[in-house]
This record gives sequence, C-alpha cells and structure tokens, in this order.
Amino acid sequence: MSGRVALVLFLLIAAMPVEAGREGGAVYLDEQGRFLFTIPEGWIVADLVDPGLTAVEFDATDPWGIFTVATDDQVSGTSLDQYAMDAAEQLRRNLSNARLLPDGLQSSTLGGEPARAFVVQGRQQGTNVDIFGIVASHAGTVYTLLFTTRPDSYDAYLSQEQAILASFTFLT
Repeated sequence: MSGRVALVLFLLIAAMPVEAGREGGAVYLDEQGRFLFTIPEGWIVADLVDPGLTAVEFDATDPWGIFTVATDDQVSGTSLDQYAMDAAEQLRRNLSNARLLPDGLQSSTLGGEPARAFVVQGRQQGTNVDIFGIVASHAGTVYTLLFTTRPDSYDAYLSQEQAILASFTFLT
C-alpha cells in the first residue's frame, strides 16, 4: 500500500511544471516532459497571452532579463545552421538597429546535442538589448533558447544564462 502512495506522489510531483530540487534553485520540467533545466533564484514564469511556438518564458528582475524556450517540429532537410540563421534573422527584423554580431553562428552544444549559438544586438521598445540565442535539435523537435538582457546587465546575466545551459537536459 505505501509503495502505491509513493508512486502516486512521485507521478503528481513529476507532472508539475516547476518542482523543487536541483542545486542552484528550482527545476522547470516542460509540461510535455521533453526537457528540464534549473531556474535561477528570483526568476518567474511569465504569463503568455499567445504562446505560439513558445514552450515557456521566464522573467528575471536582478538583473533584468527575459528567457524563452520555443519549440517547433523539425522539417526534414533543414539544417541546424539554417534554423539558427532563421532565428537570428527573425530577431533582426523585429528589433530596430539590429545586427548579428560579427562572429556569426558558433558551434556549441545543448543538453549533449549539437547546437548553434549567436548574439543579436538591437533596440526593443526603445531599450538597447543583447540577445543570446542557441538552437538545437532533438528527437524531431527544434529548440530555440533566447536570453534577452540590457548591455549593461549582460555580464551579471551571463552567469545565470550559463547555469541554465549547463543544466538543460533533454528527456525524450
């Protein structure tokens, strides 16, 4: 009987989008069970009016920042480089004075999978922003993670960004 209770409790906890646990803060578990990562202290899940492809968005206050994870079905024959360039181009079109930093796309990893990283700078609603993006593909899904902050907060935000990337784990 106690084994069943423990199993039910485990299943209830595992179904929660945010759970306590991992070193460094709470853990966000994707509602569809596809990925998880550690949430920096003080970050809160944003209310998305029209999530579209966005799986989750977090708001940070100290330093200010926005973190989003968007997912999309992978289209056969489309390379990781193309997905990353498309993401950077979409950001460039949506920001004023936007530019992809000269380093362009950089090879990286996310959750043990090959990834492409980039930085776009521009203005969003009258505020200068730096956006670090990383794009990876896993199990037929493309994941685009975007970290947005102000240039004067970038160094402080970077350590929180790195903690998320280091803890990001694909589950399916």
